Amino acid sequence: MKQMKEKRSSILDLGCAMLALVGSGAVHSATLSAVHTFKLADGSHAREFSILAQGRDGNIYGTTPEGGSYGYGTAFKLTPEGAFTKLHDFDGINDGRRPDGGLTLGKDGDFYGTSSRGGAFDEGVVFKMTPVGAITVLHHFGPIAPSGRGDGRFPASAPIQGRDGNLYGTTFGGGAYGSGTIYKISRDGTFALLFSFLNDPSAGLAPLGYYPRAPLLQGRDGALYGTTTYGTNATGLGAVFRVTTGGAASTLYAFRGSDGAYPHGPLVEGTDGNLYGTTSSGGSLGGGTVYKLTKAGMLTTLHEFASFSIAGYSTYAGLVQASNGNFYGVTSTNSKSGAGKLFEVTPSGGYTQQASFGYQPGATPYATPFLHTNGKIYGLTYAGSSFGHGAVYSVDLGAPGLINAVPSAAKAGATVVLLGAVADTTAVSFGGENATFSGTGSTYRTAVVPKGAATAHITLMTPTGSVQTLKPFLQLPTLTAFSPAGGTSGSSVLLTGTGLMQTTKVTFGGGKVATFVVNTDTQVTVTVPAGAASGKIRLTTLGGTVGTATAFAVTP
Repeated sequence: MKQMKEKRSSILDLGCAMLALVGSGAVHSATLSAVHTFKLADGSHAREFSILAQGRDGNIYGTTPEGGSYGYGTAFKLTPEGAFTKLHDFDGINDGRRPDGGLTLGKDGDFYGTSSRGGAFDEGVVFKMTPVGAITVLHHFGPIAPSGRGDGRFPASAPIQGRDGNLYGTTFGGGAYGSGTIYKISRDGTFALLFSFLNDPSAGLAPLGYYPRAPLLQGRDGALYGTTTYGTNATGLGAVFRVTTGGAASTLYAFRGSDGAYPHGPLVEGTDGNLYGTTSSGGSLGGGTVYKLTKAGMLTTLHEFASFSIAGYSTYAGLVQASNGNFYGVTSTNSKSGAGKLFEVTPSGGYTQQASFGYQPGATPYATPFLHTNGKIYGLTYAGSSFGHGAVYSVDLGAPGLINAVPSAAKAGATVVLLGAVADTTAVSFGGENATFSGTGSTYRTAVVPKGAATAHITLMTPTGSVQTLKPFLQLPTLTAFSPAGGTSGSSVLLTGTGLMQTTKVTFGGGKVATFVVNTDTQVTVTVPAGAASGKIRLTTLGGTVGTATAFAVTP
């Protein structure tokens, strides 16, 4: 059985290596075109965090922070071909104003977002929106603490949905110290403040930086990652931080200027497991950078932009990894037209300018691009186009389509939504393990994560071929029991759970590493290591880490 575990791990490693290889080689040409031109009544001036989302119906959903019937912003639906529907006009009070952050698709098929202002206290709201535009406000930010800003204020980006089903997001201001927060909110509106950012440079107290505005990212390891535009004790030039879903936060990297400064955009996790992002300025040429960051905090600068360059500079948007393995981003301006550029960066740092923004298809792209399952990239511009209020653009890379799993990590028995070209699906497999699936239509299916599935790509078979996820789906492990309840060093313990086939590490109390044998996907036999203390047993697989519910008692 151990051989089977090693074989599955090798298959996963090979799949990831093949994706990395695709992204490390040839450059791909891109065709940039306008999909929709905003009129003021439709919406106007998409900003830095106006991120698009793909719905279960295959259409594109988003928000604009201005325009509409009341002038406070809109929510819209757009087919990939460009048929536009305005879904909602924000009224400034009941549902807020300035929905800067775009939308996140939830596991339930609804969308989640924020308004940065408005609401009951004019400090923003978190809302849920159905695919037809019906909005329910889940939380009004406002004066619930003696400071008057205890739960945060001015959320600039949409929350993400974590593996636990809760929503996680940031606010630009408020909190215990007035410098921003990280929050958790359930889909029924139960709110919890996880972390307050602190800005007191005179006292040397800004360990993680302050004023977080970009959306969070949940990594393969389950931790949340984000950026602060300003701060940190070391430099004051912004940082990348890590925070657990329980609120324990730490600085992963503090920018020093020579390696970039003032990151505005969000992070993206590549197929290699590293974090990729941009800074809006800094670097040796002063115009911003593209960087790769390991989860151990090692930064590699992939590209530097020159200030006032004709080739573009000031990267306020984050990156998107396309199905060809390479990353794409936009600069917000350049010295000739001032309208910005579209660029491509390989994971190894190869850089190519791909296209120019302008009157058409729109100018000044602040927002991070988005990858549709049809293989095209879509994004928003702040200005330009026929009416001067911005546009939705598409980038055709000639790249293949893909499947997107929502969520991208789950335990055996959980239901996962698969978005993409799924018409006439004949089979679904998780790492080669066949899964039951259901649904009709051409844009999504649901599948049940099978027992024994490996952490690997999900593959759909159709009469015309196969299509798979860009990244491996994480089969989350569980531990339901262990026996006996205690023992001496050198004794055996049987762990029972699910998703255990790809076990890579087992530790006992005190962090002592144990030897183990994988018996089946539901059972692992471990040996109590010398020097172990009483405490919970923790098991790590390629899909994640899980601990026992109770402590194992080590006896003399």
